[in-house]
Amino acid sequence: TMRIFKHALIVSLAAPLLFAGCGDDEKCDSANTVKAAASKIVYVVRHNEPYFDGPDVGHLDPDGVIRSDRLADVFGRTELTHVFSSHKMRAFETVNPTATAHGLTVSQLPALGSTLPTGETVDEDTSTGESLQPVIDAINDLPGGSRVLVAGHSATVLAIQAGIGVRVDPADPDCQTSNGCLAGTTKDDFSATAGGFDSLYTISISCTDDGNCETENVHQMRMSYSPDL
Repeated sequence: TMRIFKHALIVSLAAPLLFAGCGDDEKCDSANTVKAAASKIVYVVRHNEPYFDGPDVGHLDPDGVIRSDRLADVFGRTELTHVFSSHKMRAFETVNPTATAHGLTVSQLPALGSTLPTGETVDEDTSTGESLQPVIDAINDLPGGSRVLVAGHSATVLAIQAGIGVRVDPADPDCQTSNGCLAGTTKDDFSATAGGFDSLYTISISCTDDGNCETENVHQMRMSYSPDL
């Protein structure tokens, strides 16, 4: 049974995320190690604040760059095996510092310069929606034990979760956390307003040896950064 938890928390930049892995001064016991190896953890964020016009349109603005660096701090002691983003520069720049800190390369999906079924060559102007299925497929293809950070968009963050097994149905009055549905969440939660760039979803997916996977837990957090850090 899938369980969903919704939190509004201040994430300490010095503290590791506690959903996976062990801290620098800790050792995983064998039982926890075996359990972690059978699950994959997916972290989903929206891209940070971009320039909406001007010569740097599409890139992160100064606030977005700071948030990107602080996201890397948040994940400083959390194990990652993969980092994905859409083909858009603002999504890539959001998670690139985290990937670099872990010795990883961001996989942009779809890849820039690749060809879509329509014959269109993927570039910065390609629709955000074209990233949705490639990201979902890449996550679903990961083996148990994977730890992946994904940067999406306001129109894809919830759809990504739906594509990897999370029930997202805000129109259903029976959608409650108690019955495994991500309740009270809509695309508008990720609009470019105050607090719109600070959500972190953590999805735990249990996988068996034969490759069958089932979503177990979803945590929604708000990452609030102290202005003096």
